[in-house]
Amino acid sequence: MSFRRRGIGASVDTTEAAELDVLLYEIPEETVDEIGRSLSNLPVSKDDTAFGPLLRREVTGVNAYFLPLLDRNDDLVLLVVAIRPTDDSDGMSATEIASLIASLRGATGI
Repeated sequence: MSFRRRGIGASVDTTEAAELDVLLYEIPEETVDEIGRSLSNLPVSKDDTAFGPLLRREVTGVNAYFLPLLDRNDDLVLLVVAIRPTDDSDGMSATEIASLIASLRGATGI
């Protein structure tokens, strides 16, 4: 058996909403870079919390909410959709997460 995707790296992208979170919560650029490194090095971890297709990972005092997706070339892309401080009521509420998932499903077709 051969694996097509085994050992490939992942690209990390952010949405405008995630970029606004960086500004709103004054998240240091070093922390944003650490999120990118963490997701690139380990695209999906057993320590991630799943909310349907949406995953949450704690990195350097923030919760990064992201979707693992395949692009048009079948390359792995991790789309960061929100970044919230961990002390912000433990991140997003269940209602916010459900709303985000519904919006993303409509936009991406997943």
